[in-house]
Amino acid sequence: MRLTKSKKMYLAFQRAVTDLEGCVAPDPFKYCEYDYELDATIRELLDDLSHYEYRPKRAETFNMPKGELALRPGLIIHLFDLTVLHYLLSDFIFALDEKLPPGVTAYRIRKDKKNQFKIKRETAYYVLPKYRRHKIKVEEPWYNLWPEFRKQLREDLESEKFKYVACTDITAFFEDVNLNTLAEILKNKAGRYSQDINLIIEIYKSWALRDPMNVRQERGLPQSVNISGILSNYYLDVLDEFLEKERKKSQKIKWYRYCDDITILCTTKERARHLLLRIGALLRNLGLNQNARKTKILSAQEAVDELFNESADRISELISKSQKKGTNRKTLVEQLRREYKKISKKRKLDKNTETSLMRLYTASSILDVPMLINRVGSDFKRFPVRARNFSAYGRRFINYKRVLEEFRQLLHQRKRLPLFNYQLAFLVTVFRNLKKPNAGIYKAVLELCHDNKWHWFVRAQSISTLFYMGVG
Repeated sequence: MRLTKSKKMYLAFQRAVTDLEGCVAPDPFKYCEYDYELDATIRELLDDLSHYEYRPKRAETFNMPKGELALRPGLIIHLFDLTVLHYLLSDFIFALDEKLPPGVTAYRIRKDKKNQFKIKRETAYYVLPKYRRHKIKVEEPWYNLWPEFRKQLREDLESEKFKYVACTDITAFFEDVNLNTLAEILKNKAGRYSQDINLIIEIYKSWALRDPMNVRQERGLPQSVNISGILSNYYLDVLDEFLEKERKKSQKIKWYRYCDDITILCTTKERARHLLLRIGALLRNLGLNQNARKTKILSAQEAVDELFNESADRISELISKSQKKGTNRKTLVEQLRREYKKISKKRKLDKNTETSLMRLYTASSILDVPMLINRVGSDFKRFPVRARNFSAYGRRFINYKRVLEEFRQLLHQRKRLPLFNYQLAFLVTVFRNLKKPNAGIYKAVLELCHDNKWHWFVRAQSISTLFYMGVG
């Protein structure tokens, strides 16, 4: 069934809204009027495109925490640009995905034809509810792809067919994607859409970071939108082709690429070393660099021990069971407490332990168990990158005295600590579930609304929190 341009743009708009909800700074106010004026907005976008008058907007920079003490660049993207991007890509991205080799396991396009068929007939003349917008996302959710990737990899490692595993990673992959090179790759694959590809690349260039002289760098894909992950798959096409050719030639290797994380299973150590060196050379041709610390050759057993997190997998299994009917909640809670006891004994949190801890927060929220209330405040301060996750947990249990006191102190100490803008924006959302009025918290949130020193995202979230608390 062929879609009209208007219907295709409507679907692109819904996908763009969903993408922006998960971005670095979702705006709770800016696009609310589209519930009433969406039809006119869509017509205007189509008119600008048909007359070659569409001009992408410059993205706003928003520094994001990277670890406890460092920053990385983040971007706040305009909804119109992302809508047009989805609109243009919908003509050819489905066909391109079918040509990707099976070793590419991240950011794949949904294959459910029946579901797509239903969505094409859905009326979309307003901003759809979140659960309905998720039905028309083009990409397969990560929580479906990641477990499947890990399951396949583990089966291969335990089959004893392969004795060695070559692992490598790409340093600053998304930041270093050359947009001109990406344009040539896309045109080679979908040449009949060259005009659309030019506009897609121009949109990305308008988002690119600029040097001190305000000159665009013409490189970089913002990680805050999933469509960038889809395009990144094609940037590494030459690497995928090489690995797939090697696999077909000897059948003595098997490879997986989850975004910029590459894993190759080999029968000999010499073969693993040769492939890693060839990958390094191919990446240099694309202007990319291997991460030296993460580039290594492991035995099959070492790979199982290093690549898999038993604790996190057990907690994920508990989460999966909790969503099934007839599950004994009490048994799941007891198992969850045992997992937490093991984690709490560790004095130092490595990467795997941190992952397990975050799964614990998810499971504890789903099962509505306040087992982490004694540490959520300190974890919020310690892991600024996870501020959104901790604030969601804190909001759920904010009426517990310990949780309220810890987050209240963080709010009042915001200038002394200090907190990242990203942290503070989500900190104020914690108080939206307060059952009893608190004059001190209300005053602090009101001060944030009026303080121009803070980023607009912090003030927007503060204003929204006031509505929950009751203005006046």
